[in-house]
Amino acid sequence: MSATFMLHSCWIAAILKMLLDRFFCLMGITRERSMKLGALVTV
Repeated sequence: MSATFMLHSCWIAAILKMLLDRFFCLMGITRERSMKLGALVTV
């Protein structure tokens, strides 16, 4: 049971890493736009 749990956690970690990489890529592309949005939100 612990082996299957480790396997599932590895799957989850890989999927989260892929999503985070894609998210940071999008944020890098739209950094200026997100900074403007951040300024609007904070102010």
